[in-house]
Amino acid sequence: MSKHKFTASKEGSAAYFEALNEYMEANVLDPDIGFRCDNAEKFCKKSCEYAGLKFIPGQLHHIGKYYDLKRDEKPFRIVVSGAEYGDGSENVSLKNRSDEINQFIERYISSDLSARHFFNQHMWGTLILLQLLFGKEPKNPSKEGGGMSIDIKGNLVHVFQAFSLTNFLLCSARSDSGKQQIQHDAYTSIMREMCKEHYKNALEILKPQIIILQGTRSYDFWHDKPYSKELNWDPAKESQSDSYDFWREHRGKDLNFKPLKIEKVKLANCEKETLILPLCHPSQLPFWSPRNWGSAGRWAIRGYIKPAVENLLKEYEKIYG
Repeated sequence: MSKHKFTASKEGSAAYFEALNEYMEANVLDPDIGFRCDNAEKFCKKSCEYAGLKFIPGQLHHIGKYYDLKRDEKPFRIVVSGAEYGDGSENVSLKNRSDEINQFIERYISSDLSARHFFNQHMWGTLILLQLLFGKEPKNPSKEGGGMSIDIKGNLVHVFQAFSLTNFLLCSARSDSGKQQIQHDAYTSIMREMCKEHYKNALEILKPQIIILQGTRSYDFWHDKPYSKELNWDPAKESQSDSYDFWREHRGKDLNFKPLKIEKVKLANCEKETLILPLCHPSQLPFWSPRNWGSAGRWAIRGYIKPAVENLLKEYEKIYG
């Protein structure tokens, strides 16, 4: 059990949702006009056509109903950030994305087994991450169940309602077969460049205290101004891609992993610094290494994720007390 007390403002959370929704409707996806990003037709869609990929537009973020969270009366807003949506759905608004997650929660709580497909390695890893951040013992939902709620002023709230799941990109690219370009790029370099401003504005609207990156592809933004000079880590080297032979030799052993660097950046509109924890993707290969933390293996939790989160929370306490 967590020794910390969590509170949240539903009104504050709704205000963050509305502020980001207003920006997205004006610049990316309007419910009446449709997809309206100025860069899409000029640059992104053409770059996909040139690369022989299908352009999937308008895939927005999730903001939980309890996003405006406090831990022991200190702000504790959490953003988990990946690269892209990873699905072929077009024009997914903030409301659509949050409704999708809310429906999953309702189905899972009612023991609807059809909801279990939602727990791919990405979402599994996200769940484990949130459990650790909220001081809970990580549980694999498909094997053990439970462990997915936190107490907020006497109310049990699903952890997926207490954070924001954002993506660096608001569109995706897929091959003609419809499969996501997982092993290569799920986007073009043009798409990556054009989405930087949207990503920056989203973070400045959400004003998080903690940002956790899932995968090296979401590191790209931090490689550029205004943050590159503030950071001591090289995003290109943070994947720690050891060889298959290395992991095969050390399989199951307790290793002294290189500590993951916790960086601090000053986002516009934020009174204090925001912490960044760069992780590899939850489905990082090889699948049996601790870097594949989305499979909820004890080795991955013990050797990779738990120490990283503990270090992150220590740095959080230094700033917020």
